[in-house]
Amino acid sequence: MKCRYSPGSSIELTWEEEKLKIYSNKEKLKLNVRLIKEYDVLQQKINDESLVGDYVDVIGMDRISLLLFEGCYNWICGKQCKFCDLHPKKVSEKICKPTLNNLYKYDSVDEWWNSQKDQFFKNTNLALDKLLKNTNLKHKHLFIMAGNLTSCRTVWRFLIEFVDNLTKKFNL
Repeated sequence: MKCRYSPGSSIELTWEEEKLKIYSNKEKLKLNVRLIKEYDVLQQKINDESLVGDYVDVIGMDRISLLLFEGCYNWICGKQCKFCDLHPKKVSEKICKPTLNNLYKYDSVDEWWNSQKDQFFKNTNLALDKLLKNTNLKHKHLFIMAGNLTSCRTVWRFLIEFVDNLTKKFNL
């Protein structure tokens, strides 16, 4: 589970007696919560600039998370969803994956994607290969996500291209 802090939330997470406790409206919930360790392999380098964890992550006990690109078109144009507290990364932050923060530099979404997909695919393949070789996950579920664009069809086209690349490399 990923959490974002909201002072007005009715849900409260606390660390008490060496355990994570969850409260809803000040009432303790009877949930058994365990923390999942972070895998050391995520800090291994895949090249001079990037780490395995820049391209892949493990969520929970068995989900390998891959993000196709970062960013939300709605945020960029100032029409983000009212419930969303996500935000574009700052320009100064390290960004390895394709990001919508630099979409403005290109004449089209396709030009933006095509200019960086080969390097992105290569690095994702290296990172995923290292993760698979250096972890002992019982089940391996791929959880593939993406930001959003003005066209869902374009996002799906990019996702299909990404999955085709993974299928060839990893015999999925």
